Amino acid sequence: MKIAIILNSKKNLIQFRLELIDYLKKYHEIYVICPNDYNYDTPKNINFINLNIKRKSTNPFREIHIFFKLYKIIRSVEPDFIMSFTIKPNIYGSLISRVLKIKNINTITGLGNTFINKNIFNNIIFFIYKKSIQKSYYNFFHNDYDLKLFINKKNIQNYKVVNGSGINLEKLKHYPYPKSHKVNYLFIGRIIKEKGIIEFCNAAKSIYKKKLNTSFVIIGEIEDHKIFNNIKSLIDNKIIKYHGYKKNIHDYIKDAHAVILPSYREGLSHSLLTALAHGRPIIATDVPGCREVVQNNFNGYLCETKNYKNLEEKIIKFYSLNNEEKKIMGENSRISSYKFDINKINYFYQRHLINND
Repeated sequence: MKIAIILNSKKNLIQFRLELIDYLKKYHEIYVICPNDYNYDTPKNINFINLNIKRKSTNPFREIHIFFKLYKIIRSVEPDFIMSFTIKPNIYGSLISRVLKIKNINTITGLGNTFINKNIFNNIIFFIYKKSIQKSYYNFFHNDYDLKLFINKKNIQNYKVVNGSGINLEKLKHYPYPKSHKVNYLFIGRIIKEKGIIEFCNAAKSIYKKKLNTSFVIIGEIEDHKIFNNIKSLIDNKIIKYHGYKKNIHDYIKDAHAVILPSYREGLSHSLLTALAHGRPIIATDVPGCREVVQNNFNGYLCETKNYKNLEEKIIKFYSLNNEEKKIMGENSRISSYKFDINKINYFYQRHLINND
């Protein structure tokens, strides 16, 4: 079959979809439609079509223009299937597939700010989102909570939960657990309020005052400069180390005793899945997209959302464990990671492309 895959960024392609595309290429002719953004080389042997979808754009004239450009591309490619990931590709791909009578599969990877920040505009977007995907051939969700927000007996019929984007357990080795006495905590995520960066920093600041033998490290790109300016004094005073955006997060996970993500909401956090694969305990909020990864007291701790004091309690609770207990939690993370094996995810998509089940 000929399959058109729509994405909202090249980063999304390289970091999350490349192995799925390589797998599907064994059986199908694949066209990838996405922006030629970020500093990534276009992978070889991919039919790549540049379409400058901007994730944050709210200009209606621009979006109408992009929609019709996408429509023309799809008509030109004449795919048997459209596969799309994230909000805009899902909405545009679903509407176009309905007009052109092409089967389509949407993957709802998360709702992000559309759900977290309640306002009239986001409510309208959510309404359009729900309506646009109603007639889709299949809708895959990264967690049960998102599925329940979209689904009722009157609208979407074909739906399932898929365990995220998958992780390659052959490439992502189980690292030996650190032996250093200083306990290193690592935050991986974009510098935005919704990732819980303020709670992470406030907890780090409070623990620093207690003079515990710890270090707090952040890696991630700055999306909200106002938020970054609020935490910059902690970086300048060496209470927190900030290393910016890194394509390769693995060496940082290798040195970490635990990975922390106090997010307000996720689809299914890929950084946490990577931490699982590398055998690192996790401290994360008890929210959709995190609670699927963390089993409380087994491979980490779940904490309350928007509550840095509760996060601090969990960090100190982990700190109080001896190194062997921390190591066992890390081993439990590796055990938990097999649920998210990329081979299972790839087969899941291929099965639904060739079978209506």
